[in-house]
Amino acid sequence: MSTLDIIPEPLRTMFEQVAISIREVAEQHKETEKSFEAQLKEIAEQHKDFEQSVKAGFKEVAEQQKKTDERIRKLAEQMGFYGNRLGEFTEHLLAPGIAKSFNALGYEFDQDDVRRLRIKDSETGNDLMEIDFLLENDDTFLVVEIKTKPSFNDVKDHVKRLRIFRRHLEEEGRELKKIIGAIGGVVFEKNIKIATRKAGFFVMTQKGEDVQIDVPDDFVPKIF
Repeated sequence: MSTLDIIPEPLRTMFEQVAISIREVAEQHKETEKSFEAQLKEIAEQHKDFEQSVKAGFKEVAEQQKKTDERIRKLAEQMGFYGNRLGEFTEHLLAPGIAKSFNALGYEFDQDDVRRLRIKDSETGNDLMEIDFLLENDDTFLVVEIKTKPSFNDVKDHVKRLRIFRRHLEEEGRELKKIIGAIGGVVFEKNIKIATRKAGFFVMTQKGEDVQIDVPDDFVPKIF
């Protein structure tokens, strides 16, 4: 007699059903594992394809970025070139009449001695500033900055420029004269004119072939 023979029939039937259920669950688990492994393999393949696609995309983007950077570099060079050309053109428009127009105000500058000046740091040799036009008489230096379209920053920079020029003269032991400033422009907006005069600078504009200096009755040039 086997062990199962002494188990009551109802209980033996239940055990057999449980055993069948366990076998079915095991088979189902086995099938699930196979399905899961297949899905993992498929995901891995998709991930591999995705990585390759991403790498190819990054490479393409990098190439496009490289081309874009090169176009920007060339455009910047062209803008710099044409900006310099425009600046030189503006200076040539205004330069001939500067001394003449200021002499009409009683300054007596030498029309043949309108010059540029580049000031370097005595220790490093680096450029500290550049003066577009420097005029001089017995007691006064006139420092002129020329812009196609002056801005607020140009006004601030010119204040710094005149202070550096004063310090440069002192360091060189040069004769200390009065230093006054002017800003010239082809396009001069009203609010920039106001700021320029408020800083104590003459406002210069182009009128035909002459330089026009707008001097309100209450304007007093600042002496640096």
